[in-house]
Amino acid sequence: MKNIILILLIILLFSCSNESKEQKDKVAIQQQKPKTEEELRQELFQKEIKHPKKYLTLSVERKDPFIGRAYFICTVRNTATLATFKDIVIQVQYLSKTNSMIKSWDNIFYEYIPPHSAKNCRINLFKYGDEVATIKTVIKGAKPNK
Repeated sequence: MKNIILILLIILLFSCSNESKEQKDKVAIQQQKPKTEEELRQELFQKEIKHPKKYLTLSVERKDPFIGRAYFICTVRNTATLATFKDIVIQVQYLSKTNSMIKSWDNIFYEYIPPHSAKNCRINLFKYGDEVATIKTVIKGAKPNK
């Protein structure tokens, strides 16, 4: 008899729910409904604008003219599918032989870079002494063009 009561109590606990059958059906239908193309595009766009550094790449070529100051020609490439980025922050770092940072500064590249495109910019280098072993450039961030 105790076993029967225990079984009935267990069944009763599992059959009671805070959600109505209609609510459960709505949730099930929403989970089965595929997203529209516009919803997928918006989702991808939001993902891209949250992480601009993931979609921007930088390639650098150093120029040392006979007369004048050395400079970098930087190519910033946007590999995003939908997002256009602007105001790209490129940081130049002077590093020692032990990889300690001697000096760094930010350059802001005020251009729009649409998806699947690239643009060049020029960064002038400051004079430096013999303690500088390496000059490194990194993209620190960018703003999405909403």
